[in-house]
Amino acid sequence: MPGRSPSTITDLSAWIKKPGVGGVGAGKAPSTMSLAAGPNGDVWLFAGELLYFDGTTWKAQDPAPKRALASGHVAPDGALWAIDVVGGVHVLEQGAWHQEPLPNGQRARSLAVTKDGTVWVTTGTSLLRT
Repeated sequence: MPGRSPSTITDLSAWIKKPGVGGVGAGKAPSTMSLAAGPNGDVWLFAGELLYFDGTTWKAQDPAPKRALASGHVAPDGALWAIDVVGGVHVLEQGAWHQEPLPNGQRARSLAVTKDGTVWVTTGTSLLRT
C-alpha cells in the first residue's frame, strides 16, 4: 500500500482475550482472525466472536450462530456469508442467521461472493455455487 501504511486504529486485545469469546473460554486471542468489508464501508471481524464496525464503533454481533465463525464475505446486497469453525455455512440476512446445508454432509473450507451475488464454496472434494 504505497503511501497508506497500516496503523493501529483500535486495540482489540482486551476484547478478543475475554474468557468465553468464541465459545472456548480460554481467555486468549484466537489463532486466526479474518476481515470482511461490506458495500457501505462496514467491516466484520471474525475473531472467535463476530465483531462489527459501523465506521465509528466496534460491537459484538448479536444474535450470532451457536458456533464461532472463522471467516466470511459480504454480498452486494449486504448479506453476510460465513463459515463456522467446523465448516458449516451461515448467512445473516435482515438481522437473522440461517444455516445453509451443504450436500452429502460436506464441510466448507472457503467461500467467496461475486459482484452479482453468486456464492462459491470449496470443500475437501467439491466446488459448490448458489
